[in-house]
Amino acid sequence: MKSIKDIRDERPAVQPIDTEQTLIEFQQTDQPSGQQSTAGTINELKNSFTGTDPEQVPTNADFRVISTETPSVGPIGKLWFRLDAPGSLIWEHNLHGGTVFSVFERNGVVYSGSSDDNVIAADAEDGSFIWEHELHGNIVWSVFERNGVVYSGSSDDKVIAADASDGSLIWEHELHGDRVLSVFERNGVVYSSSSDEKVIAADASDGSLIWEHELHGDRVRSVFERNGVVYSGSSDGRVIAAVSDKHSYISDGLKWIPGQRFVTDREGGQLG
Repeated sequence: MKSIKDIRDERPAVQPIDTEQTLIEFQQTDQPSGQQSTAGTINELKNSFTGTDPEQVPTNADFRVISTETPSVGPIGKLWFRLDAPGSLIWEHNLHGGTVFSVFERNGVVYSGSSDDNVIAADAEDGSFIWEHELHGNIVWSVFERNGVVYSGSSDDKVIAADASDGSLIWEHELHGDRVLSVFERNGVVYSSSSDEKVIAADASDGSLIWEHELHGDRVRSVFERNGVVYSGSSDGRVIAAVSDKHSYISDGLKWIPGQRFVTDREGGQLG
């Protein structure tokens, strides 16, 4: 199986091009009357569309290099430049065999999880297939990638870490007692939430438990971490902020307890 790097290495090299000096011919190919063209530098033609009503911007067009001292970019003799209106289709893929519940992109790869139990990696440029894994045994609700590892959560109650280059298994954990609805990783910790009403923090190196909280009273549908705080949303109608750090400590009069709400020493009550 080819790696992502191998696939990218096979593509023609993209060379820099002088947008002020290179003369090109603009071809507008989506008009009923056929192709319409005009010549100018790249920047001149780009600027001609600045402020144009999106409805008037061509949705099927390309630039063709007609005079340049540098190698052309893209297919031979053509410089591709997107002029599509916002929201217009770039590509689509039908690689899954069921409902797609989660998508995430990083570094030119789109990862998706589906009711077909698969996680699929596709090229963000054109949606072409790169790899898939069938490591889960049920619906994949959530997928996330960071630092070359793809994390996914499923109705099989597992969180799985897979190699982003080929989808091979790195580790898995079954710390939840019900379907895993959301996964997120930051700073070596994988956070997951579940229908078992828990948020769990696990070590990103091996999936071992760091802490868990049961502050919600219903399934926890979403989890996210930033700046030492784990945020989660639940079917109980609440958003909860909990401490994410592995160790308790005192900061600005607040006693921070991992996996719990903020507790203030000055007021003796709970925040949030």
